[in-house]
Amino acid sequence: MTVRPTTSAPRRQARPDVRRRGAVYGIPTLAVDALGKPIPGTVVVGYIGQTRQTVKQREGQHRVSQPFGDLIVGGSWVIEEGFWTDAELDAKEQHYIRGGAVLVPGQAPQRPVYNIDHNRENPNRIPPWDALAHRQAREPGWQPPPKGARIPTQRGAASTVRPRPVSPLSRWWGRRRWQVVLWAAVWALLFAGSWWVGADTWSGWAEPRNAAVAATVATAGIGWRGWKTSGPKRRRSKRRGRRR
Repeated sequence: MTVRPTTSAPRRQARPDVRRRGAVYGIPTLAVDALGKPIPGTVVVGYIGQTRQTVKQREGQHRVSQPFGDLIVGGSWVIEEGFWTDAELDAKEQHYIRGGAVLVPGQAPQRPVYNIDHNRENPNRIPPWDALAHRQAREPGWQPPPKGARIPTQRGAASTVRPRPVSPLSRWWGRRRWQVVLWAAVWALLFAGSWWVGADTWSGWAEPRNAAVAATVATAGIGWRGWKTSGPKRRRSKRRGRRR
């Protein structure tokens, strides 16, 4: 008996002309001076990119691999998302790199300072060699991961809070809430009708009291009659199902 070696099937590459979900995102960073020192309280559009992943995944990868990773403040945000081909997504990214993105509502769009492509004419651009020198000044010995190295996806911390057990009352309300609303509407309708019918006979506090009593009795009678009508049928249907 010959055992054939098992090999995993090659991963299918998505066609570039097929529209898939994507996003253009922005990453805010602290501004730095000429020596790369952060300027407290001054936030700029640090980077604009595109992704087919979640924006948080890309942010986590940038925190590990990019020289500006230690300057990221707050968190990334979605500038625009939709369903695009690869070419359409590239065009969207270029549009925002060249035209800028709004970091704070009401302010003018800002061009990113750390993008390389489509950003060379940006006067506020920080070249990659300067960004690396700035990071090494802030963190001596820092080096980006080797080219081609797999960068782990950042995941949120697992919650240690145990979910609360569902109480019997909440479980009952979840199943019966619409029935309760319906019976409340029936009671209110009978209450109003009883008050109107007895308006010429009752007076004072007797009007709402008697109307409430009449509505309660009538509602209970309707419910009892409905239960008597539907109850035996349900039991018979269950017995028939068991016999089968």
